[in-house]
Amino acid sequence: RLDVPLSYDQQSGDTFQIRYFVEDSFFAAGGPIFLIMGGEGTAGGAGCSDAAVNHSAVCVAVEHRFYGESVPQGGLTNAALRAGLYTEFNLADTSAVVDAVRAAYPTSSGDVVANGGSYSGATCAWFRQAYPNHTVGCVSSSGVVDSRWNYPEFDEHIAGAVAEPDASCPAAVRNTTAALERAMARDPAALMARFNASNLIGTTLGQDDFWYAVADGAAMCDQYGNKAELCNALDVGAAATDASRIDALVELLNTHYGPDFAADCYYDSNCLRNTSTSAPSQLGGSNSRAWRYQKCSELGYLQRAPDSGSLRSTALTIDALERQCDYVFGPGTAAAGR
Repeated sequence: RLDVPLSYDQQSGDTFQIRYFVEDSFFAAGGPIFLIMGGEGTAGGAGCSDAAVNHSAVCVAVEHRFYGESVPQGGLTNAALRAGLYTEFNLADTSAVVDAVRAAYPTSSGDVVANGGSYSGATCAWFRQAYPNHTVGCVSSSGVVDSRWNYPEFDEHIAGAVAEPDASCPAAVRNTTAALERAMARDPAALMARFNASNLIGTTLGQDDFWYAVADGAAMCDQYGNKAELCNALDVGAAATDASRIDALVELLNTHYGPDFAADCYYDSNCLRNTSTSAPSQLGGSNSRAWRYQKCSELGYLQRAPDSGSLRSTALTIDALERQCDYVFGPGTAAAGR
C-alpha cells in the first residue's frame, strides 16, 4: 500500500492509502517493469502476461483511487469525491507507484511498459503523455481517449455494428424499444416489475433509470462480442406483439446477465446516492458509485438517444442523464462535468 494525498492540489491535507500488487516470480536483473493501469473496479492482483514472462519483467498492478480497497476513510461521500476523484490524481498515484517499484527493484532496467483497456486504456495513453519519464510505452486496448460529454454516437455505432451480418437486427431492437415505450405509457409499474426492477417503481428517477438499464443491456451484448445472441433473441418476427417482444428482451437479459440485471445498483439512482452502499453492483459494491461520479464530473460518455434512428428510448435524453448526475451527486455536478 502507498500513502497518497486525497488532493494533489492540497498535498499538506488529508491522505489515504491505495493498493498496488507486485508479481516478481519471473523477474531477472535487467528486466523491465510491466504496469497494469488501474480501472473502474477492484484490482485482483498482478498477473504476468506471456510478454512479461518472456522479457523477465516485474509485473505491477495499480488499484485506481476510490475503487476496491483504495478508498479514503469515511467512504465515498460527495465531499470526498469532489476533493479527490480525478483522472489526473490517478495518474499522479501511478507515477508514485512507479517510483516505489523502481526503488524496490534497483536491478531492473527501470523501463516501464504500461497497459490497459477501455478506460484504463485511456489512462495508459494519458499516463504516457503526462509522465514521459515514468514509462517508455503504452499498450492501450480500445482506449477511450476521446472523452465526450454528449455521446449519441455510441448508439449509432451499435446500430451499425448489429446490422452486420444481420441487416434486420437494428429494426428488431427498435421495435422492441417501441414496445417498451408503449408499455411504459400504459403501466410503468407493471413494466418495471416484469424486468424484476420493482426497486425503481415510484422513485424520483425510476423511469430514467429503467431506460438506461434496458438500453445498456442490449448495447453491451454487442459491445462485448455477443451481438448474435442479441439479434437472435429479438428476432420474433415483424408481426410480433408487444408482449412477445418484451418477453424476448426479458429472457435475453435474464439469460445473459441474470434475473437481477435491471435492479442492479448501477441503474438505480436512489441506490447510487447511498454513500456507503454495498448493494449488488456490476462493478462491485461502491465501485459503481465511483464510476458514475467520474462519468458525471469529468469523463462524460453520456449515451443519449440520437436524434434519429435510435436503438434506445428517445426518453433517454442528455437532460435525463444529467438529471441522474445531479440527483445522485448534488446540483451542479453535470454542469461542472460538461
